[in-house]
Amino acid sequence: MPECIRPRRIEMWEFFNENIDAAGSWRLGKLTDLSAGDRKAAEFFIAALKGSRRVLDLGCGAGLPGLYLAEHVGSLVGLDAAPNMIAAARTNAAELGLPNALFQVGGLDALPFEDEGFDGASLCGVLESMDWEDVHRTISEVWRVLQASGRLAVLAQDWQDVVHRRPRQETSVRFEKGRLWLQTTERKVSLPGERDTRYYVAPESTSGRRLRQELAGEMRHLTTLSADQLLPEDIVDAWFYETAQFDTETLAALLESSGFHTVMVSRERIWTSPTLLATARKR
Repeated sequence: MPECIRPRRIEMWEFFNENIDAAGSWRLGKLTDLSAGDRKAAEFFIAALKGSRRVLDLGCGAGLPGLYLAEHVGSLVGLDAAPNMIAAARTNAAELGLPNALFQVGGLDALPFEDEGFDGASLCGVLESMDWEDVHRTISEVWRVLQASGRLAVLAQDWQDVVHRRPRQETSVRFEKGRLWLQTTERKVSLPGERDTRYYVAPESTSGRRLRQELAGEMRHLTTLSADQLLPEDIVDAWFYETAQFDTETLAALLESSGFHTVMVSRERIWTSPTLLATARKR
């Protein structure tokens, strides 16, 4: 592949920082105002962590589910690497009148908190936004900042369902916010994971006109085109991210091998597809 269009690696939080709408609606109202799926997710974390004195919400995004958990615990600290997400969470906390919910910018692989400073922790759709190396570092850090018998609640995409429904690799043409992308998604099964690669193509370039003709007014269209068929001079930018993924056994094994006990993992249809819900306690 020509050097000028070799994708650079980004972290998934960088993607969400620049595309805050990609994480769903960030303007949050009362629990009863949420969609059925978002409400079920919030209710899972409330049931798992209700009564905790101090909860750490890792990868808190714009505040779901932390803001709905906050009124059921003593205090909640939300942490996210994306500054724009933290700004959105603070806005939502103020509008919902939750002074016990505080949010700060920070990475998850080296938590800026003291040992055993929390008795509860939540991870909602966070682990599948990291690669495997960061997953292990983050879970180790969660163990460090939790008190003995501290509770952990995790929500993750069910990868077994994804690979059952979707091909191992697919390429699509997308038109989002005035940008034209060629996107390739590669899915791994042996060590569950995904690689998402995107090429931003100048819409009026030779490659751009060809891709827009294929789209024919659609926002997304599966294609047999490959990055090798694009003209290097027509590529504005190219990047990729790699993420770990989980099935029931993989998630349970991760938590048990990281020092947690009474691990329970269930599958439930929260949104449009099955989701993994896990609870555990620190040894």
